[in-house]
Parts: sequence; structure tokens; C-alpha cells
Amino acid sequence: MFRASTLWSIPLLVACLLNLSVTPVVCLTLLLSAAPEPFALHEIDSEAVEGYRAALARVGPGHTLEVHIDSLGGDSTQLFRLLGLTDWAHHSQIQVVCKVYGVAMSAAAFFLTMGCDRRIMGPKAILLYHEAYAIRRLFSPLPIDPVQLAKETESLKSLNRTFAVLIAQHSHISEADYEGHVSKGDWYVLPEDALKYGFVDTVQ
Repeated sequence: MFRASTLWSIPLLVACLLNLSVTPVVCLTLLLSAAPEPFALHEIDSEAVEGYRAALARVGPGHTLEVHIDSLGGDSTQLFRLLGLTDWAHHSQIQVVCKVYGVAMSAAAFFLTMGCDRRIMGPKAILLYHEAYAIRRLFSPLPIDPVQLAKETESLKSLNRTFAVLIAQHSHISEADYEGHVSKGDWYVLPEDALKYGFVDTVQ
């Protein structure tokens, strides 16, 4: 898909492909300018999902989407929607290449490990994994319903178990080892360990 600013140059691109009196410099400049914009993933919310959907649509079948991740995380439900879009991308023969040069924390770390065909981590980047938790208002005037609290606790256990299964499917770490790490609190992972555990494919 071409950027709007390069639509005027489609005839030149055709000339490049047909090798019709267009200099190599012009062809190279044109091809670089026609490359799709990388998708920047920051907070994982409904807006990020729609942005990712649009970016995949712009790239089109048989091509590659580059995703730049620098994110503190976000909502787990929206994370699952992102992963679903990656499944759709595979049906459309779209390859998703993810690069993190800042931080990929929480839901963003899960997306990097589970939602990308190729996972690249910068030498100073940081990943963070942890158990899902519910955010409560400490000074809420409403009393805590013990039945509802028990339901929420079970839901969180199920969600964390789901994350452990998915992480194990997309890395070199077992479900038990992953759960052992995150049960102790926030698990910060440096590039060397990210490679060892199979959370990423390349550090560069």
C-alpha cells in the first residue's frame, strides 16, 4: 500500500519495474518512500486494536507489517483482540515483525512473545511479565461483596493460567517455570535472558 504522498509516483514505479529510462537512484528513492509505515504500539487499548487492524489492512496480503513496541502494557481483553488480528494476518499471508527498543511491559510483553512472527529486541530494551491483577479503589464507599470477590479471584487465576499456557507455547520456558517467576512479583527480563527463554528471536 502506498502512502498518499507517493501516489503521484505510481507511473514512475511502473517505469522502474519495466526498466524504462528511470535512473536507479530515482527507483530506489521511490521504492523506499512507498514502503508502508511501521505501526507504533503504545498503550494496549481499543484504539490500539483498531490502529493495528488498519495497519494490517494497509499492508495487504503477502506483505510484512513492522510493529514498533514501546509500551507499559494495557488491557488483557484488548491484548486477546490483538492476538486474534495476528491470526487473521496469517490467513492473509501477512508477516508481523515486532521490534522493541524501549520497554515491552505487561500486556505488551505478552504481545511481543505471542503475537509476532519475528521478534527483535534492542540491546538496552526491557521486558516485564507479571500476574494479572484487579485494580480496586481503596477508599470506595461501597462494601466489598465476598461472593463477587471470590468470583474475581477465580477469574484472575484462570486468566493467569491462560497466560502461562500461551507463553509456554511460544517460548522455551515451561508453564510451571513461568508461573514460578511471576508468582514472586514483577519479572524484569533483559535481552540475554529473553533470548535464552525464547521470548525473542534476535537482539540487535
